[in-house]
Amino acid sequence: MVRNMRKKYMKIPTRLLAGAVVLTLFLCLFSGAALAGPAADYSKAAIQPLTVDEGAGLCGGMICFLKNEASNMQQLSGVVRSADGKVVVIDGGAEDDAAHLLRVIKECGGTVDAWLVTHAHNDHVGGLYMILKDHRNDIDIRNIYYCFPEREWYLQVDPFRTEMVDRLTEQLASFPQERQHKTLAAGDVIPVSEHLSIRVLNGPQKSYDNFAINSSSIMYDITIEGKHLVILGDMGEAVGNDLMSRGVLDGIVCDYLQLAHHGQGGVGQAFYQRCAPVNCIWSTPHWLFEAGRDNRLGYQTWRTKEWISGLDVKKNYCTAYGDVVIR
Repeated sequence: MVRNMRKKYMKIPTRLLAGAVVLTLFLCLFSGAALAGPAADYSKAAIQPLTVDEGAGLCGGMICFLKNEASNMQQLSGVVRSADGKVVVIDGGAEDDAAHLLRVIKECGGTVDAWLVTHAHNDHVGGLYMILKDHRNDIDIRNIYYCFPEREWYLQVDPFRTEMVDRLTEQLASFPQERQHKTLAAGDVIPVSEHLSIRVLNGPQKSYDNFAINSSSIMYDITIEGKHLVILGDMGEAVGNDLMSRGVLDGIVCDYLQLAHHGQGGVGQAFYQRCAPVNCIWSTPHWLFEAGRDNRLGYQTWRTKEWISGLDVKKNYCTAYGDVVIR
């Protein structure tokens, strides 16, 4: 009798344990943990992200990178305004966040003196497409700078992404041609005002791997009130290393560096070491910024955090928690 009772009650912890395992798996699956994996371990990468910085010493100028308000989609959408009121837009982000961008541009006066495009992915030029399509009369876009490879190359490397190129090209066809600057090369200088200027770091590079369109990014060195903001777009490691070996980064000053490909899977450690950024800007949504080493989709944010933590970086700004505003 005693033996049977022991057998009966010894089964209870086992059943409870099995139930707890099932419950844990259920919660992980439906909370998104199965995709994102464990949160990043900050013991080796002490990144403390900031959003608003009113003490950056931009002498009345502003650097702003926008969080996607409409969805969790990653994007690169930047607005730079000088003390004399000149405005530069960087890419413009995703289609679903176009209203957010439009509002910020209007708050800056409603005129874009230079719209810079890195490359033709939806999370970079979707906002520009939507504004040209539905709101081109709501603001004054004075100049658009871009340099896309031929359509046949897009079809060869990524036919699915060619659709975004076609839609944007269609809108640009009806935009004043004298306001479009379609040829960019390393060393080109775009003077906006005494307070704001742009230097083109490279022309579009045509590669043929699965990162090809990202690595066709035009990189820019924007000088605002004497500070340098360097834009990498989605530049990849192989092409980035090749450009570095050809002297693209010679003499570079990175007071602010936008990290490539939303802070993961872009340029490599040697590239960041060569840039030696004083401050870094992560155009990275929360789910990507917090993706840990063991995330199921292979995001490399944790690795970039380790690299950046090994440099003498003063501040890290991140759009995961709101619009980045630096003044």
